[in-house]
Formats: sequence, structure tokens, C-alpha cells
Amino acid sequence: MPLEEPWRSECPAGHPLTGTGGGWLGRARCAAGDAYGPSTLSVASVTTVVCVLLTAATGARPELVVWLLLAPAAVLLAVVDFAAHRLLNLNG
Repeated sequence: MPLEEPWRSECPAGHPLTGTGGGWLGRARCAAGDAYGPSTLSVASVTTVVCVLLTAATGARPELVVWLLLAPAAVLLAVVDFAAHRLLNLNG
């Protein structure tokens, strides 16, 4: 996806997006009723697994709080990068 491309207001089929928050509070839906993108349950499940792994790796230490606060943002950034490739690419 080129950097000049604007944010989407339509689904890949060309229908306008509808729904609460345009997908921020759940999956985005187009006017035809189709949903696209990862489901809220799958993103929440991945975030939970990441938090559990961080807890197991770090243990009960003060820095665990920081890691657990950063984990949801990191998962969200990974989902966006996987879908849109808008994050920085250091490999060229």
C-alpha cells in the first residue's frame, strides 16, 4: 500500500464502511453487511497470550506493569503492519 494512499472509507469490494467507530470498537462492516479484518476475539486472544507469556518470562517484578501496558499497543501495531504495511521498514 503506497504511503500516499488515504485512509479507507470503503471495504475492498467498494461499499462504504459503517459501524461503531469505523472498526475501532469491533470489526469494520461495509454497507453490504460483510465484515473484514481480524475479529475482536482473535486480537484479544493474541493480546492475552502475549500478556501471559510476558508474565511467565518476567515474573512478579515492577517492570512487568510496563510490559503489560505496552503489549496491547504492540499487538495492535503488528495487526496494522500485517494488513497495511504502514510501519517503518528498516531493511530497505
